[in-house]
Amino acid sequence: YPELKNEMWCHRYDLRNLCDEIKFPNWPIVEHVEFLQSLLAMWREELTRKPMDLSEEEACKILEISIEEVSRDDTPRKANSGCNDEPLSISKQIEYIDEEKLKRQYRKLAMKFHPDKNPEGREKFMAVPRAYECLQVAIQGCESSSLNGEELVRAGGIPLLSTLLSRCMCVVQPTTLASEPSATIVANILQSFSVLSTFESARVEMLELAGLIDDIIHSTELELVPTAVATALQAISHISVSFEFQNTLLKAGAMWYLIPLLLNYDSTAEEPDKKDALGVGISVQIAKNSHAVLAARALSRLSGLCNSEDGIPYNASAVDALKALLTPKLASKLKDEQPLDLLSTLNSNLETPEIIWNSSTRAELLKFVDEQRSILCHDGLFDLKNSCSFIYETLSKELYIGNVYLRVYNDQPDFEISEPEELCIALVDFISCLV
Repeated sequence: YPELKNEMWCHRYDLRNLCDEIKFPNWPIVEHVEFLQSLLAMWREELTRKPMDLSEEEACKILEISIEEVSRDDTPRKANSGCNDEPLSISKQIEYIDEEKLKRQYRKLAMKFHPDKNPEGREKFMAVPRAYECLQVAIQGCESSSLNGEELVRAGGIPLLSTLLSRCMCVVQPTTLASEPSATIVANILQSFSVLSTFESARVEMLELAGLIDDIIHSTELELVPTAVATALQAISHISVSFEFQNTLLKAGAMWYLIPLLLNYDSTAEEPDKKDALGVGISVQIAKNSHAVLAARALSRLSGLCNSEDGIPYNASAVDALKALLTPKLASKLKDEQPLDLLSTLNSNLETPEIIWNSSTRAELLKFVDEQRSILCHDGLFDLKNSCSFIYETLSKELYIGNVYLRVYNDQPDFEISEPEELCIALVDFISCLV
């Protein structure tokens, strides 16, 4: 029955309805042992299910089709991206696959390569169902993700997840191992919030819950639970889509927890195998590198410095704070899509006419950030006003004009200044003030 194809049956019960305590409260269960055995068997099957080792492109090749051939009639051919029309990505094209067309192609090939009709087609016959299942999983993921998110919001799931996260965060510490049940729960909840934060309705409700944003931000300290840190950083990035949301994160102290992560990057660490899951089978340093990249992107969106087309607003107070804390030249690198140059510089010693950065500046920055974490306003929130006036003692004796350290420029006169006109104007103004 088409109406029942998405239902999950266990023993003699439809699990969706059985779990609906509003429509079917206290529904009597007969044959308890058989039902439990069936349920455990299904759960065991889910736990041992292996991920697909096929890409969507490989699945289409096995099924001898292109995605266009099995797409619905209403499929757009281009993706609107500003003034330029770009072809739809593979993942976007999958959203428009017509399941009936896909099913017809699957049945056609299953009959064509059935061993009874084609003894030499056994290998192909075995590959076709795997390819079909691969595309079906992709379709279901595209179709259900947004709907599931909206349904979770409507069903009141966000407050429940928030309460559970709050309870677990009371016992989870930065030294808690990822294998601890409480850490596992935190990681899974944060993964949910990372996805939910891409929906407007979910973001609004998340910001209304007292303590939830604090818990997400504080999760970035759980360095022994890499997945929790990564998903918390992704959630912060997703939430930073409006001026109101940015300010909520800033008042919750997001900047004071993101900046230290930038200073954990090590450019000499080897890249992980792309097939490895984050935090599983990879070094601690690789996880820290990944977190540093995510933190840089979160700061980029939090301040509005990112060069994205998502309409992220420019947050002047956040930008001013970052210019003071990272120095103007380094802060401007947050505009880069790939922050690797910024991260490499922040974790090395460099002296050029535009950048002076070393172990002393790093130590001063971490000390200041640590102090700011302990300073709350009368309303229990953080303020950026102290950071805007922050001055490095290491750099206090440098003559800094037009974003250039003149002492270093005199020592390196061949250095190519990135904004020479601005330097000239600033020098003229400086000299005129002296005169």
